[in-house]
Amino acid sequence: MRKIIAIAISKLFTSLLRATGRGGTALPGLLAERIHPSLLAELASRFSQGTILITGTNGKTTTASLVANVLRAKGYKVIHNFTGSNLTRGILGQILEDVDLKGNFSADFGVLEVDEATSEKAAQLLKPRIMLVTNLFRDQLDRYGELDKVASIIDSSLKWVKERVILNGDDPLVASLGSELKIGKIFFGLNAPELSLSRGVIDLSHCPICDAELSFRTRYYGHLGDYVCPNCHYKRPQLDLFALDVSLREDFLLDFKVNHRGEVKNVISPLFGIFNVYNILSALSLCQSLGLETDFILETIARTSPAFGRLEKFCLDSKECIIFLAKNPVGFSINIETVKRDTRKKNYLIILNDNLADGTDTSWIWDVDFEILKDDQFGFIICSGIRAEDMALRLKYADLPLEKIEIKNDIREAFQMAIKMTSAGERLYILPNYTAMLSLRSYLSKEGFLQEFWIRQ
Repeated sequence: MRKIIAIAISKLFTSLLRATGRGGTALPGLLAERIHPSLLAELASRFSQGTILITGTNGKTTTASLVANVLRAKGYKVIHNFTGSNLTRGILGQILEDVDLKGNFSADFGVLEVDEATSEKAAQLLKPRIMLVTNLFRDQLDRYGELDKVASIIDSSLKWVKERVILNGDDPLVASLGSELKIGKIFFGLNAPELSLSRGVIDLSHCPICDAELSFRTRYYGHLGDYVCPNCHYKRPQLDLFALDVSLREDFLLDFKVNHRGEVKNVISPLFGIFNVYNILSALSLCQSLGLETDFILETIARTSPAFGRLEKFCLDSKECIIFLAKNPVGFSINIETVKRDTRKKNYLIILNDNLADGTDTSWIWDVDFEILKDDQFGFIICSGIRAEDMALRLKYADLPLEKIEIKNDIREAFQMAIKMTSAGERLYILPNYTAMLSLRSYLSKEGFLQEFWIRQ
């Protein structure tokens, strides 16, 4: 009876949220979780092919979307928390949308992104068949703490994995996870020494084994690269899958080769940026481990559009707008580096909030490499959001021209100003953090420019 009540209330609140033009699965899932705490574990056991968990700081949403699309294209029925609600309540709420009142549903895979801090709890409940870790960067310090704490949580979660763990071999901390595991491990990364976007932002400079300073043969961005510890000789593991000959084309297409144990394939994707090379590698590694053919996986990936808020494009009055979610120092810096590759005149709308889901400590913006914009050809930067003034101050100290910086706290008004100031044929790059992105998309959806993120594709 408790299960039926939990499911019924979750579905009722889901319907109410949809009827009022709001999405999300967290509240319906939270209510169900409170009424029947073991419901998620009970439902997870009913996926015929098991569950897949994807965690890490950056790339979870895109990687999960890629994997879900490939599996669906292969004919599998997949439940995927595509809205990005990645606490256990959001995962449960998403599954319950496909469940009848008795708790019955039919699905092959659960492809579920999970919050790093929640990964151990989620893994214990879901008993995943495969777990993938994308990377670990500093993010929401007031919530997560430093990297070693997050790594410890994820490392503890791996003991619940049944079949295989997939790790980013270019991340020294991620590659060190699961050292005691008896199940298989797969490592992916880059082998492109000519491609180094590395600048000053680095979150991990010391060996996760002995704490000596790491030596990098190549650093692609942040602390991702080809590393070795001169003290204990810990080094990047042998990669099972790696990218080479990476080209970030001016037409915003990603073009590279991938080598899987000697077999080389070409990859072309609309998912631009070096970070999306990693996302594609992670999705490819995971799908290959499920026995899917490489050519089929890559063909499906080539047809996949970016996830909401991640390089999402739309046009307004012949002005192209592109949204780059930017929520931590390394991610923000690499987004700026990527945008700079656009040689045409461009403009920026930067939106910074400090809501709970963003992390209330915004001091991280001082670690973002805004200084690289000094030699960029841009028309203006509008700072918006709750902490617009803090962002404008950071840009002032980056020695950017003050006459090109505007402050408009209201996100809707800031977007309207940005559109008015952008000339026809120019691009407007929008860089919001998490809740700022959701607020902006809500406005854009109501205006008909984008579809609500919670509507199934």
